[in-house]
Amino acid sequence: MGLISRGINYAFRLGGLGARRQAPDASLPALPTFPETDRLFFLSPHLLMAQLRGGGLTHPYKDHVWVYSCVNAIAQNLMGIPLLFFTGSRKDKKLVEAGSLVKLFETPNPMMSGAQLIEATFIYLGLCGEAFYVAEQKNPREVPKELWTFHPNRFKEVVDRDTGLIAGWTYEKGGKKIPFEAHEIIFFRYFNPYHDYRGLAPLQAAQAGIDQDFWASRYNAAFFKNNAQPGGILETSANLGDEEFKRLLAQWNDRHQGASKAHAIALLEGGVTYKQTGLSQKDMDFLEQRKFNREEIMAAFKVPKSELGIYEDLNFATAKTQDRVFWTKTLLPKMALFEFVVWHQLCSRLSGPETWAEFDRTAVDALKEDLKEMLEAGQKVWQMGVPFNVVNETLNLGFPKVEGGDMGYLPFNMMPVGSQAIPNPSPSAAIPPPSPEKAAGSPPLPAASLHLSGTTVIVRRTMDPGLPGCSTTTCGRP
Repeated sequence: MGLISRGINYAFRLGGLGARRQAPDASLPALPTFPETDRLFFLSPHLLMAQLRGGGLTHPYKDHVWVYSCVNAIAQNLMGIPLLFFTGSRKDKKLVEAGSLVKLFETPNPMMSGAQLIEATFIYLGLCGEAFYVAEQKNPREVPKELWTFHPNRFKEVVDRDTGLIAGWTYEKGGKKIPFEAHEIIFFRYFNPYHDYRGLAPLQAAQAGIDQDFWASRYNAAFFKNNAQPGGILETSANLGDEEFKRLLAQWNDRHQGASKAHAIALLEGGVTYKQTGLSQKDMDFLEQRKFNREEIMAAFKVPKSELGIYEDLNFATAKTQDRVFWTKTLLPKMALFEFVVWHQLCSRLSGPETWAEFDRTAVDALKEDLKEMLEAGQKVWQMGVPFNVVNETLNLGFPKVEGGDMGYLPFNMMPVGSQAIPNPSPSAAIPPPSPEKAAGSPPLPAASLHLSGTTVIVRRTMDPGLPGCSTTTCGRP
């Protein structure tokens, strides 16, 4: 029975949709075919309900610009990186180009693409500190037919009393509950030292700054709505009756309240005077406070200014550096978290060859500079005689193994400073007789050989180019 069918089935058991309530002892009717109604049981507006206590801001992703920007900067950057699958061994991995697992993460369900699934995952992690996939599978050894993600607040863990481990999950919405076995749920979370089972969101750490900035923006809106004038009081030495008080206040608001009535001339009667009591934005260092709140929120999400389109104190070089730091310090750890969870809770349980998921890090433009530096370092090490395949594996360059790559090579045209000859390491090495025309000069240099442990490289060179039959020979021995 599919995931959506199970949902509608449990809905009928627990009270039904609309008026189709069944008696407890009545047999269940055939499942109705209302695909849109079925899905509505699970789907409601996403990206909501990350509650902030006591601040009046209940939908920060929708109502706060810096929360939206920081969460989206992470989620949309990661959704653009291809998720690849490999098999074989970690040292000799092979790309899986097709198959049920690849197809699953390309089209996880009828309403989402693979990129949208990854985007939703990291939006939920940013707002709630956790994300859930519901896997439609009969047993953990088979590849799921579909993957669905829903708001984390609807899931409640079921803990085994004996072991204290999570034995399953319950999906709750509108008084209805659907149980899931542990293998049907893939659970992502940021570590929470205050809860054994649930995650901790960056949003919660930035709560105070978000609240302050939210109310500061509301204050600013009210300030301009009130014709950009701080608050004040009307003073008079006379005693005003209720009717006079109401008339005076109504006349004042009618003439001066609102941006369209800014700077209108005030006419005060009966000894009434106006006295300013409010503080202006300049008096409160309003702009600096909002900048501080913004940077506090950015620090919680580990998102630099350049990713939010703020270049007020940046140039091209510093923006490029910030982009690189953002990937290495913020996004790469999140990519690793995703890969390990998918491996631990899905791929490691599947039957068949060992297969795992990896983001294609070579597709990240900000990291290609690192690749250039690694290639330069690899070239230098290779020139020192280290075989290419060893360099490739050690520096994780990502090249496939090449034939002959287990043999190292060295330039053999160098000698110690002050030396005139290379000592002959082998007594059996043949020294050619001196040439007649060279008899009065320095003796010819002997052949030289280089021996390395394991992979052996032997280079023999007659160092005097003036000798007849001079040649250079290189051979490798296992």
